[in-house]
Amino acid sequence: MSDEINHLLGYQLSLTAHLLQNEHNRRLSELDMTGAQSKAIYLLKRFGRQSQTALQERMYIKGSTMNGIIDSLDKKALIEKSDSASDRRVKEISLTESGIHMEEQIWGAIKELEEKLTSGLTDQEKEKMLEMLHTIQENVSDGHAIERK
Repeated sequence: MSDEINHLLGYQLSLTAHLLQNEHNRRLSELDMTGAQSKAIYLLKRFGRQSQTALQERMYIKGSTMNGIIDSLDKKALIEKSDSASDRRVKEISLTESGIHMEEQIWGAIKELEEKLTSGLTDQEKEKMLEMLHTIQENVSDGHAIERK
């Protein structure tokens, strides 16, 4: 094995992730969104109305960080907060019509990026790459569950 950094899989994965993250952030910024905001919108669309705590847990972030995301999405009128029917201390979050529309725009941008990312790869190569990436993720996850749904 060479001692060149360019021959290290971890370095190449890190570089690829960095380039991909930059492009993802650029596309989201065109929608006036951040990665964390788009993830919250995705999770609200996928799981529906949920408590702020449940959303925070799904995002693996701290409460103070979640508060900032919720405030910014609320100011953009993409979500609405309401009291839980079972516990008034609990705030439940759901998407507004504007939030649903934003989620569709985000998915459009993600699909375009996915097409660019996988250009020139066969379906079999894409599947094999996903399998390998999942294996690598498991290898470095330190036993943390990785959601694959």
